Amino acid sequence: MKLWPSIILRYMSKKGKKGIPAVATSKPNKKKEVIIPERKSTDQMTPSWRFRRFDKDCESWGLLTLKSHLPKVLEYLRSYEGSTWQDIKQMNHDNGKKKNHTVAMDGLTKSAIKRLRKINMDDIPGVFSLRFENMFRIIGIRDEAILDILWIDPNHEVCKTSQ
Repeated sequence: MKLWPSIILRYMSKKGKKGIPAVATSKPNKKKEVIIPERKSTDQMTPSWRFRRFDKDCESWGLLTLKSHLPKVLEYLRSYEGSTWQDIKQMNHDNGKKKNHTVAMDGLTKSAIKRLRKINMDDIPGVFSLRFENMFRIIGIRDEAILDILWIDPNHEVCKTSQ
């Protein structure tokens, strides 16, 4: 307790003019104003595709499936590149349901959950499904404006169907 009074006395003895600390009497630095642009919502951004998490070893939805459907996959992904994520999420199919949407873990089939466990990715909150044809889906993990493509699902086997 006796230490504080000596520190206060030392500080007060270093005051500048009129009892104001010397640091406070110096002129402020004139800095240029920095304008930070407002960040756009990721739904207003255009999509990018990444294959860093692609499950190439998956027998059902991996590399062999991608190879056999590569021209179709590239054309589908290319068709969405001029859209924003908001546009993509608002697309409907014939019965008025959303074509492209997030699917929570409880909306995945048992085989998809089992595969996620095997590749140590069962801690994700869900996946994003892009629907291109009646059954054909591209399944990925959305990371802001980027879709990390995980699986190519030509037979709608990853997500549960609601009937």
